[in-house]
Amino acid sequence: MRGAEPLSRYQRGGYHPVHLGDKFHENRYLILHKLGWGSYATVWLARDCEAPGVRYVALKFIVAQLVHASNEIDILRHLRNELTKNPGGFEHILGFLDCFKVSGPNGIHDVIVLDVVGPSPDELREGNEEGETFVWKHAKVILKQALTGIAYIHKLGITHGDLHGSNIAFSLPQLDRLSESAAMGYLKPPCRRPVPADADVSSPKYLVEASSFKNYMLEMIKQDDTQYLWSIKILDFGEAFLPEHRPREIHTPLGIRAPEIVFNVLSAGALEQDWGSKTDIWSFGCLIYEIVTDDSLISLYDDDVNDVCTQYVRKVGPLPERWQGIWSGSKKALKFRPFERYLKSHYLEDYRELTGDDMIDLGDLLRQILVLDPRQRSTARELLQHRWFATV
Repeated sequence: MRGAEPLSRYQRGGYHPVHLGDKFHENRYLILHKLGWGSYATVWLARDCEAPGVRYVALKFIVAQLVHASNEIDILRHLRNELTKNPGGFEHILGFLDCFKVSGPNGIHDVIVLDVVGPSPDELREGNEEGETFVWKHAKVILKQALTGIAYIHKLGITHGDLHGSNIAFSLPQLDRLSESAAMGYLKPPCRRPVPADADVSSPKYLVEASSFKNYMLEMIKQDDTQYLWSIKILDFGEAFLPEHRPREIHTPLGIRAPEIVFNVLSAGALEQDWGSKTDIWSFGCLIYEIVTDDSLISLYDDDVNDVCTQYVRKVGPLPERWQGIWSGSKKALKFRPFERYLKSHYLEDYRELTGDDMIDLGDLLRQILVLDPRQRSTARELLQHRWFATV
């Protein structure tokens, strides 16, 4: 996320206070700027002072309450260890470089060292026509690379669990060619928000607003987007799991949460107890829809589950018979307005890079993905063979 994280999260079990110029892991990593933050971590740009040349990394500081509860590091290690045996697709997973622990006023924190990535497709096109045109022009490549990464982790038995637009991003293959001053020039100047003088030791001396390398990528695109050798990376494995460690609850945003998870909760766990990798496929379908239409498949109104179920029926189709007794609205006569109708109006009006045949193929692809019954939903490997991806 952009901006700055809430100060209230600096408490026992919460964020670790980090300042510009701090050094970590025996002075190896020098903090340069903040790249982002979320509910369970802050992410900082750092320089690896032990690298033979210029080397930028991202340090992800996990909240202390998860030091023994998160399996993100185990998942990342598993992915890295499988690289030599299963290489195809790993290039679309964010690079895991190192990890260590740091002790502070709020507890002990895991710190994950990762490759630095650029903006997400959503961020790249936000507020500028060049970025929007680039995402439209390369939508098939973006989505096929993301799907290749999904197929890779599914092959290894991993479910991502939080696949949305902010958790895929463009790589920055030439970033390490920049001097520190040049790299910092592409970021917003660090904005330090003062912290009240009476704040306790749990808090940092100031908050730093996050920035990204969006401007760097836009400049590379302007120079020659055919020579800028980017690729899509899947990020944030904080919700990822192997089948034997399926979580009791999941924090996927409701708007992209797979319907089997919704009905597992509505049935108090009686139904869909074995949900897994097919949940990522549903979320990927929502991602396709968002990138192509710049709109959401499922609109949210105060996180109203009843309304979400209504949209399932109206936009996708009837509920599986085994779910119909769980949701009271299943007995209502709801007018079917298939998502293809919205897709067609957005697609033909705005998506200048694609043809009418592409729209037909895309509708067919989404019909294999946006299937309410997970048993009937296609796998990532099956989807990679779809004709919509045949030209990339």
